[in-house]
Amino acid sequence: MTSRLAEEYWGSMPPLTVRGIAAIQDGRVIGLAGVCLMGTFWMVFSDTDDVFWKDKRAVVRAVRAIRKLIENLTLPVYAMVQEDKEKAEEFIEHVGGIEKWLS
Repeated sequence: MTSRLAEEYWGSMPPLTVRGIAAIQDGRVIGLAGVCLMGTFWMVFSDTDDVFWKDKRAVVRAVRAIRKLIENLTLPVYAMVQEDKEKAEEFIEHVGGIEKWLS
């Protein structure tokens, strides 16, 4: 994920240390996922369009990429899942091994 892709999808880059991946379809960003440094721990995030979930291969690739991304992190890894975003929780479940907080 580059700052240009984050700005294209979110409108701006968050003021945090972020590592992640971008899902792109037909030249358009359809989702971002990764980790952001929250001081003493990493927070996993995913923000995707509905069209992302229709491509099961993309979902599997994203899950594998996030697993690889977090496997060598030395600080704890958590995820805050918005209860109204069922797909976000599903994504975190697929990644596995991450303590979740519900918001």
